Amino acid sequence: MTRNTSRTDDRRRRRSRRELLKACEALIEEVGYEATTADAIAAQADMGRRTFYNHFDNKRDCVLAAVTDRYQGYVEDVFSHRGEEQDAAIAMVRTAITVLDRILDDPLTGRLLDSPRLLAQAIDHSQRNFMLDDIQRGRSQGAFSVPSNLGNLPTIMLWGFVGLILETSGQSNREQARKDWGRHLLLNLGVPLTAINDILRRALS
Repeated sequence: MTRNTSRTDDRRRRRSRRELLKACEALIEEVGYEATTADAIAAQADMGRRTFYNHFDNKRDCVLAAVTDRYQGYVEDVFSHRGEEQDAAIAMVRTAITVLDRILDDPLTGRLLDSPRLLAQAIDHSQRNFMLDDIQRGRSQGAFSVPSNLGNLPTIMLWGFVGLILETSGQSNREQARKDWGRHLLLNLGVPLTAINDILRRALS
């Protein structure tokens, strides 16, 4: 196989995967997670079952990939536009709250509320590395009092995020949810109670 043929095959494979993920998103928004099937995703993408299974082991894998890609796009966009804020705690809370709003506004989220483990995996896969980068930045500034070996802390924080999504989805007034999420992050990162309200005020301004 020549190098050009290999590149063409890679492009074709990436294009097929994108089309399957788009089809998956459209079906979940239209009929929900339970009614979506691997065969339906393949048909929606105008592809055969074999093509689907060349990319994904099952429906759940495809849905997880679609939601992870979507959520990762949100956090990447927020990181690329968050400006020159020097205070790590404020920057992290602003980022977390903005991503919370975007995920809550995403119609896929509303369709997956009955699948919290899948939501948790998508959030974990899409955001853990960004969260760890922000935690490390805060540690280096002395803003966060957490050990270098974080243990289960990222998982605890991410499940707190999932719980908040399940509790808040569909509500029109999110101000309390934003504050609760910011407070949850800061408490778990060892920020003193005396500093949390000021950080939240500045992050939400």
